[in-house]
Amino acid sequence: MKNYWFEFRYGPNRDLMCKYSFSGYLVMVLVKLAHIAKNKLYVPCSGQLRINSFVFCIFFILILATRANCATNGNFRVMVIIPEYHISHFVPDPAGETEIIRILLENGYKVVDQQQTAKIRYNDEVTAAIKGDSQLATKIGLSHGAEIIIVGEAFSETAGRLVPGGFITCRSRIEARAIKTDTGEIIAASGKYASGLDVAEFIAGKKAIQKAGVELGQYFIDQFSSKMNNKNSNAKSSIDLIVDGLNYEKFVKFKSGLLNNFQEITEINQQSFSNNQARAEVNYSGSTQSLSEQLMSRNIIGYKIEIEEVTSNRISLLVKTTTK
Repeated sequence: MKNYWFEFRYGPNRDLMCKYSFSGYLVMVLVKLAHIAKNKLYVPCSGQLRINSFVFCIFFILILATRANCATNGNFRVMVIIPEYHISHFVPDPAGETEIIRILLENGYKVVDQQQTAKIRYNDEVTAAIKGDSQLATKIGLSHGAEIIIVGEAFSETAGRLVPGGFITCRSRIEARAIKTDTGEIIAASGKYASGLDVAEFIAGKKAIQKAGVELGQYFIDQFSSKMNNKNSNAKSSIDLIVDGLNYEKFVKFKSGLLNNFQEITEINQQSFSNNQARAEVNYSGSTQSLSEQLMSRNIIGYKIEIEEVTSNRISLLVKTTTK
């Protein structure tokens, strides 16, 4: 469905105007609203609509909601690597990868440049990551500044020939998993099938993978949105805390200080301690960013806190004692 330019006129003499471009799906919504409000909606020229202030208010709210959603999604930088094969042959400019990237961008995510991905798409490290080496996948994502890496494969093959017309049908499968690069956690994984039709076999294969890529891309959007909604809610979240600079005895006291000074922290589960570095899991009523800001603003007597790194699910601290 094509995009439309919306023209809004307002002011005492309706002499002020603003324009906004949006998809045809929203056109249908606005038409319904206009009918409900018993207002006239007319088309002065092709692809352009003038509507009244009532519908404009509804439309403006939708714009704000869309921008707010994009701003939230923009907290994540995603890397997508999905090599593509048609009957065991490498495929340049993979359609499945491109479709997933397009959907991520349309939903406000930042994505690693596909030209950077192309340099490593078919190398041994990516192959190993696709086969299940999540540690290597996180390494690839981190080296490109991504918080999430989507890695997988896409395949297509000939399914048959339709006569008359000489059309060729192809079937495809695309499968991938999304991994958080700071923890190695797999947050989503799925595979999709689709069919494509064309007079050229290679193009039919790409069409099939493209369709499957659209479905898989939307699946990841739904999964990421769910994760972000949980992250941004008031529900308790689990945050990895790395503390450097304290011996074991001082770390135990520092942990007690956190529990006493932060009502939002309900539990701290120590996971490991080695070479004056402690790793713990913190249950906190809020986001990782909120906790990092609170650590900087609140004073824990006897300790000086420096934040070394903050990711979507982890905070690294350098803690020094200010009293002997």
